[in-house]
Amino acid sequence: MKFNFTVFILFIFSYIVFANDNDLLNEYKLLYSDISNVKTVSYKSYFNNEYNMAFENINVSQGALFITEVPSNIAIVGEGYFKIRLENDLVGWTRAGFFLFDSNGNVIVNKRYFLYDNINFQGVYIPQTLKITNDGNIYISIIEEKDNIVEIYAGKLLIYNIPSELLVRFSDIIYVIKDDAKYNEELSDSNVFQCALETSNVPLLPVILRMFYILSVINENYISNIELKKELLRIQIERIANNYLLDENLDYLYSILPYLKYDF
Repeated sequence: MKFNFTVFILFIFSYIVFANDNDLLNEYKLLYSDISNVKTVSYKSYFNNEYNMAFENINVSQGALFITEVPSNIAIVGEGYFKIRLENDLVGWTRAGFFLFDSNGNVIVNKRYFLYDNINFQGVYIPQTLKITNDGNIYISIIEEKDNIVEIYAGKLLIYNIPSELLVRFSDIIYVIKDDAKYNEELSDSNVFQCALETSNVPLLPVILRMFYILSVINENYISNIELKKELLRIQIERIANNYLLDENLDYLYSILPYLKYDF
């Protein structure tokens, strides 16, 4: 009886260790997605600064803006998403404001998806004259008969509020509403910024340190050699974050790896 009880306890303990390792491996995949998309425009991180961990729910904090001087590049300032039409008429949501216009004057987002908003440039329009106000009103100049150039109102760019817990990734920068979620469309009062794009909000150094921690504590059945774990992370940093971090920052990161404790 005592033997059976001991076996039972060992089984439970092994299950817990294995489950914890699985949790860490799943988190590592989220972190790997983050570090792979450090330079992806509008990408939202899984990393939660409050808990120093990655979770399935995305971190919707604002990314920095960078100026592109391209009139059809639009960044959202504040919360919210553009509404786009995916395959099979599926509704998608994104903050990536790469806008193009097809031959019919329709707005194309991220080179392949139609914008849901009722915006259309009728006639012969001049792309360089595109103007978008902070509240989303769109104006553009068209060429009328006898080569007269007239500025017209082409519609309004809408931004929608969606709670992050309702979203699941469709791709790196596009989301869809979860199948079992209920969502009533709600417009946001956030502004847009023309000639700019939003960078990813990945906190690079905390993500790398968390990845190192996971490699350090994960069960030896997965990776037994701590030096190998360090080398794996070193290779990932160089391969993915190269040309993003300054050399001195990389040198600093490498210098502290041997001294990191595993209790954070």
